Amino acid sequence: MKSGRRAARRPSSRWFFVATLALSASCRPEAGGEAGREAADSAMTTRPIAEVLAAHTPELMAIAGVVGTAEGERDGRPLFVILVRSATPRLRARLPRRLEGYPVEIRETGTIRALDRP
Repeated sequence: MKSGRRAARRPSSRWFFVATLALSASCRPEAGGEAGREAADSAMTTRPIAEVLAAHTPELMAIAGVVGTAEGERDGRPLFVILVRSATPRLRARLPRRLEGYPVEIRETGTIRALDRP
């Protein structure tokens, strides 16, 4: 015998996925050319790059294959540089593309050794 009530249905996981995807897509900055990139970069960078370098260097140096970090510049704008022994796809995947709004450049250097001084 059926009761007069319908069983409550849970939303399907497919709808949850679609809603999440739509929300995440709406949060990304629009590709607005150079002006859009400048606005996005300036909105995200809150600390001087030297502070960002000091804050993130220890965690980056703990990653096998990373041999150093540095400040750099591209098109007159500050850039975070990660120096690696060998820029393998696996290592690149572990490294950030941006740090606190600053773009990251990965430079392959080989092994770095201190020079012996006489």
